[in-house]
Parts: sequence; structure tokens; C-alpha cells
Amino acid sequence: MLDYNTYIAEIQQISNSKSTYNDKLFELKKLLERLSREHTANETMQFPTLFSRLVFLAQKHQLPKQLEWQLQHLRVRAKEIRKKKEELIETEYRQHERALLNFLQTIIGNETVASGGVCFEPISSYSEKILRVQIQHIDKEKLEIECLVEKHPGTTVTVKYNVHPDNAALNSSVEQFWEGAQLNLIDFSINKNGHLIPKLIILEPDYLIDASAIAECFHDYCITPMHYFRNKFEHSKTVRTFC
Repeated sequence: MLDYNTYIAEIQQISNSKSTYNDKLFELKKLLERLSREHTANETMQFPTLFSRLVFLAQKHQLPKQLEWQLQHLRVRAKEIRKKKEELIETEYRQHERALLNFLQTIIGNETVASGGVCFEPISSYSEKILRVQIQHIDKEKLEIECLVEKHPGTTVTVKYNVHPDNAALNSSVEQFWEGAQLNLIDFSINKNGHLIPKLIILEPDYLIDASAIAECFHDYCITPMHYFRNKFEHSKTVRTFC
């Protein structure tokens, strides 16, 4: 069982410390990461990033959209401030602190008071060449995928597939996608309806596939995944180097 009182005490300790607001925000993010990991420890799903953990927990606990945005904003702002070396002001720090406290109250069953915080206007264009998103819903009739954008908390985009000649070749792959999966959208354009049309989609980009191990499953005499397990038990062949 998670000790939520310990988390609250740590938040209070960070708040009362003499550290800069930048350092305090970094500590809040560490707490958010630890809380998210502990609260998903018994889940069968794998979560490659804090972004994916927060999306899952928001769905599991039916967090208000504003609170989910505030948590994602905390994650993004900590990264931005560390990269750009900005100076965080007290007002914004208190908003992030309040969001984390509201998150704690929610997952222990108390009423959430998601107040405060400013919201970004929806963005209509993207300067990134690669956009990381997480699938929220797949509409196979409209050939659309609704996704959350990792870099822009609270922003959803609609991805169109089966668009000739841009990505029609990806149809068979898209049929295997599932809600909650993460995607990298590469070399995309935006149509008149604001929908993204990527030319390439990478499924779960944080996971690597051992292509050699898969190739070993295909032989002239037999095609079976059991070859993969057989290779796991075989000793690797080493070549002695002569100098």
C-alpha cells in the first residue's frame, strides 16, 4: 500500500526549502515520477515514459481533463526549464504544487479540486519533424486515429490513414494498433480540416526489435517461433582473435 502521507510531507518539505523554484520544480517532477511508478507497479502493461504512465492513470482514475493537463504541463515545464535555463516564478510553481496535491487526493479517493492554472490555446501547426503521440481512440470507419500529443499537454490531434499516396501502404500495420500505444508521426502534413497525414508511422518507438532473432525463425525446412527459444539455450560461438 502506498504511503500518501509521506508524499504530502515531502511536498511540504520541498515547499519550505530554501532552494530556487527551478530546483523545487525538478523535485516535484521526481515525486510525480516515483508516485506514477509505484501506482502502476502491479499493472501488466509496460510504460516507457512518464507521459504514458500519466495518460494511463488519468484514464484509470477518470481524472478531470484540466488536472491531467496540469500534470502533463508539470512534466513538460520541468524539461523546458532545464533545457532553456528559464527562471520559474512562485505563482507557476504553486500551480504545479497544487496539481500534484490534487492528484494525490484523487488516487486515494478524495474529491479533486482542480483549480488554477492557465491553459494553452490549441495549436494549429507543428514545427517538429517528428511528433510523439499516444493513441486514445481508433475510428476504423472514418479511418482516423485520435491521439494525445506528448510535447503539448492537453492537445489532441486526429491522424488520417489510408490516404493515397501518402500512407495507404501502412493500412495493414494500422490494423494492428491499439488504444494506449505510442506512435512517432514522421514527415506529416496537415489537411484543410486540421488532420495530420503522416508518411511514416513508427509503433512503440522506445522498443527495439531484434531482427536477427526474428530472421532465425525462418528456415527452408521449417518456419516456427520455437527457433527463437532454441537459440536462447545455445552457446554463442566465439571466434578467437590472433594478433
